[in-house]
Amino acid sequence: MSELLSLFTNILLPIFLIVAAGFLFGRYTGISSRPLSQLVFHLFSPCLLFTLLTQNRLSGNEISRVMLFATIFILVIGSLTWVFGRSFRLERRVLAGVMLSTMFMNAGNFGLPVVLFALLTPLTLTPLMALLGA
Repeated sequence: MSELLSLFTNILLPIFLIVAAGFLFGRYTGISSRPLSQLVFHLFSPCLLFTLLTQNRLSGNEISRVMLFATIFILVIGSLTWVFGRSFRLERRVLAGVMLSTMFMNAGNFGLPVVLFALLTPLTLTPLMALLGA
């Protein structure tokens, strides 16, 4: 039980406090969140990713394996999408759009700062690189 409380206070509590502070700030000041979210998306997330990728301790072999996995994953997902799209007789333009959205999903940055804050170890860096398609 002590370990569970320690995990909560060291990992989840700071995240909840930051979220609560942001919520209260937005609610009582009336400031639009759009400029801040654009700043985070266009400036801070790329800076975080650049720092993460340049300061990693993975060997060239590990990076090559991650890139190979990402390539195989994209090709398999693309092939499956193409097969299902053809079986559903999708128009060529629609199938191309579906293939682009399934093969190259833009989900790598969701929750990345939280994951890095809570779990950053050499073991979590490899899956993050695979997720980002590095």
